[in-house]
Amino acid sequence: MENSLKVYTTSESVKANKKWFQTWRIIYPVFGIVVAVELILGAKTLLAPLPKPTKVNLQPIGGAYINMFSDKTVVKPGDTISVKIKVSTSGNLTSGTDLVLRFDPKVLTTSQTAFIRGKIYSDYPLVSVDSKEGYVRISGIASTAKNAFGGIGELGVINFKAKAKGQTTLTVDFKKGQTNDSNVISSKTNEDVLEKVNSLKITVQ
Repeated sequence: MENSLKVYTTSESVKANKKWFQTWRIIYPVFGIVVAVELILGAKTLLAPLPKPTKVNLQPIGGAYINMFSDKTVVKPGDTISVKIKVSTSGNLTSGTDLVLRFDPKVLTTSQTAFIRGKIYSDYPLVSVDSKEGYVRISGIASTAKNAFGGIGELGVINFKAKAKGQTTLTVDFKKGQTNDSNVISSKTNEDVLEKVNSLKITVQ
């Protein structure tokens, strides 16, 4: 005789099975709704237009600087000294720069043709050299408001020639508040924003 395995179910197990099926019949639809909502929200996010970029206006962080640099400051008579004039606006937009530079005419000499203009301004209406008194005047201006200069750049390069042995200090005429010396003019306020200059010592030996 073959023994057959009989499974007996009670009314309690039948109730439990029915309850389990009923629970899953509820969970599946809810789960499906949640997934559908997530897909809809994700699609809206992907298809939504990107926000327009916010325009940031740079604000000045201080006053402007005029600095002089040279690769060599100790030379011999007859040597050429190239002096770079750099302007740093420190966040300001500028419509022009006026430079008044003094030197000892007994030690150095230069001329108008010895000045190489920079590219930070479109026009250089004034380049004047007085080799007897020992000063250089240079003005660079922006032709339009769109060409206003902001940043760090070269106003130009002045080539000096050593005449005789001695020492001289190239100095930038500047006193805050004055308008007849070196100035850096703000394109927004038309005020002088120049705050600091340096000097350059040259030795001819």
